[in-house]
Amino acid sequence: MRKPASAVDHLVLGTANLDEGIAWLARQAGVRPALGGVHPGRGTRNALLSLGNRQYLELLAPDPAQQSGGEEIVKRLLRLTQPKLIGWAASTSEAAELAAKLRAAGENVLGPEPGSRRRQDGRLLEWQSVMVGEQRFSIVPFFIQWAPGSVHPSQDSPSGCKLNDLRLFSPQPAALRQRLAKLAIDAAPARAAEDGFAAELSTPGGPLKLT
Repeated sequence: MRKPASAVDHLVLGTANLDEGIAWLARQAGVRPALGGVHPGRGTRNALLSLGNRQYLELLAPDPAQQSGGEEIVKRLLRLTQPKLIGWAASTSEAAELAAKLRAAGENVLGPEPGSRRRQDGRLLEWQSVMVGEQRFSIVPFFIQWAPGSVHPSQDSPSGCKLNDLRLFSPQPAALRQRLAKLAIDAAPARAAEDGFAAELSTPGGPLKLT
C-alpha cells in the first residue's frame, strides 16, 4: 500500500491554452515548464516540470495543430478558465499483471494500452497505461509503465519543485477509500461536495497549492 503522494508518477494540470498555462505556472512556481510534445490522435500537447524522485507535473492543453482526436478531453480543457488539476497517474512496473489483478477484483479496466509522444528533440517516449473506470482523468488514477528505453520526464524537465502531499476529496469518501485500496493506494479522502484534488508543492517561488 502506498500513500497517494508516493504513488504519483505525474500530476495532470489542465489548461485551455498551453502558452498561457506555461506563463501562469512560471509565475506561481518560479520555474518555467519546458515544452514536452504532442499526443498524436488525442488532440493534446503538454509542457513539463520535474518534481524530482521520478515524479513530474504535466501541463496539458489542446493542440491547435490537431484537427481531430481526443474530442472529449479537448472540450473539457477548453472550458477551463484557469489551470486546474484534472487527474493523476500512479507508477507501476507491472502493467499487465496489474490490469489482470484489477479485472479479477471486478474493476472496469482498459489496457495495458500503448502510448507515445515525440519530444521536442525528436526522441520518442513510449509507455503502457492502464485505465481504471470510465475516464482517464478522474479522482481514480490511471497507471503508467515507462518503456525501458524512454527517459522519464522527471529526469530532464526543469527542476527545483517537489511534491509534498496529494489530498483527495469526494462526496463519498469511504467508498473512494475502499476503491483506492484495491489499487494498493492507502488514502483518506475528505468529504466534499464534488470530487477534487489538492497538491502541495515546494517550489523556488515558495509553497504552491494546486487544486
